[in-house]
Amino acid sequence: MYLNAIQSVYMTWIMVLIAVGLHFFAFIPVHGKIIGILGIVTILNGLIGILAHFPLDMIFVSDGVIKMIFGLIYLKVSPINF
Repeated sequence: MYLNAIQSVYMTWIMVLIAVGLHFFAFIPVHGKIIGILGIVTILNGLIGILAHFPLDMIFVSDGVIKMIFGLIYLKVSPINF
């Protein structure tokens, strides 16, 4: 299967987002189960982007919103008072 230039860029960015989701699994022993859930949700976001062919802007925004929500959850459950 050959991709044109636009499809190639699209797939490259989606694969980067999926790779970021995969790398979160390495942090489960340190950060707990929540980071594993973040990894799953991030991977699903990338897979939905591949299957539904959403615009990259929409996928980037949803990825950022997902990570901000999980960041707020981490602040809430953190044993350190900020």
